[in-house]
Amino acid sequence: MLSVGHFLQRLRSANLFEAFQQEWTVLREKGRVADDYQYTEQFLNNIHEMLNFLEKDIPDEVRFKVLKKIILVAAQETISDRNNLLPGQYIKIAKSMSSAEVNVLFTAYRMIKENLVNTTQNGANEWLQTVAHHSGLDFPELVEIHENQLIDKKLLIDRTHQDRSGVRLGNYNRLTNLGFSFCEYVSKYDEVIDEN
Repeated sequence: MLSVGHFLQRLRSANLFEAFQQEWTVLREKGRVADDYQYTEQFLNNIHEMLNFLEKDIPDEVRFKVLKKIILVAAQETISDRNNLLPGQYIKIAKSMSSAEVNVLFTAYRMIKENLVNTTQNGANEWLQTVAHHSGLDFPELVEIHENQLIDKKLLIDRTHQDRSGVRLGNYNRLTNLGFSFCEYVSKYDEVIDEN
């Protein structure tokens, strides 16, 4: 049974990497990636992290897509250059998350971008309920499980914070600067693909 499981994991990993290679080839053929980029330290480190993910973790499509998007955005050097350390840090963050955490984080990001956040809400549970609804998780308790992991990873802030006068306020823009920047970077992939 174990060898069948390993075989299926390797097959899935191979399929995911093949999909990445196809997108990489298209971008290179369109001149969106510099010929020498594949020899840069940034690319070698990022691709190593991806291959490590495919070999050691149980690869799932949700997390793999985030890794792929980070690498392909970095490779085009329009958002950041080849000397920027952020893409590598974003890859480490993506590898550390579960698929459900990715879902919660990007739902919170989408809620901000699409103005789905009701800033007049009172109480901490409204945010959980709104994310549960928009993420498809349905239960606020499921969101709360993943919320705590994202807080530990410094991608979300606590549900309440204090203003300068010490008054506790509900916070519906829950992304930290790092969380927002991470989501923005990954989301640039869609813009890059639309341009092609």
